[in-house]
Amino acid sequence: MSVAAGGSIAFALAQLCETSILAVDINAEFLARAASLAADRTLLGQVEFRAVAADELADERHDAIVCVGASQAFGTPLEALARCSAMMNPDGTLLFADMVWTAEPTQEFVEFLGTERSTFWLQSDADAAFATAGLRIRQQEVTSASSWQAYEDAIHRGRLRFADTLDAAEADEVPSRAAKWSAAWERWGKHCLGFVGYIAGQR
Repeated sequence: MSVAAGGSIAFALAQLCETSILAVDINAEFLARAASLAADRTLLGQVEFRAVAADELADERHDAIVCVGASQAFGTPLEALARCSAMMNPDGTLLFADMVWTAEPTQEFVEFLGTERSTFWLQSDADAAFATAGLRIRQQEVTSASSWQAYEDAIHRGRLRFADTLDAAEADEVPSRAAKWSAAWERWGKHCLGFVGYIAGQR
C-alpha cells in the first residue's frame, strides 16, 4: 500500500516490479492523474487507485507499506508509525520517510511552525521512536544538507511561479509567505530540520 502520494509512488513501483499495489489518497484528482499515466504505460505490476483516507483501512493488512512525507494522513509521524505497523503483515516491510529534528529546535521556530516539539523525533532517537510502534529499523538514509537546500530553493521558485497564476489580491500574499518561510529556514530550520528515510520491519 502506498499512502497519500497521489498515486505517483505506486505508479513508479509498478513500472519496476511485478507486484500488486494499492494507492490511497483523499485527493481524487491526483489519483486520476496517476491512473491516466498508468493507462498509457506498460506496467510490470498492477495498481489499484482508491480515493479514501488511509486511516479508514485499519482492517486491511499489507506485505509492504510506503509512507513518504505522508504522516499527516494518520496524524503525527509517531501516530503514522503505529498505524502503519498495525496494518502490516507480521513479516511485512515499511518504507517510511519524514522530517526529523537533527538538533533541538528553538522555541521560536517551533512556534513559527505552529506545532509542538514532540511532533518530530530527534534523529538520534529514531530507534526508540520506531520501537514504540513495535518496529525495528533495518536501514536509514539521511538527506544531505545540499540536497535539502536544493529542495528548499526549488519549492521557493515553485511558490513564486504559482503566485504569477493568481489574481492581484492573492498574488501578493504568496510571495510574502514564501519570504517569511525562507527567512525562518535560514535563521532556524537549516540548523535543526532534516528528512530521513527508513526501512523497517516488525520487532
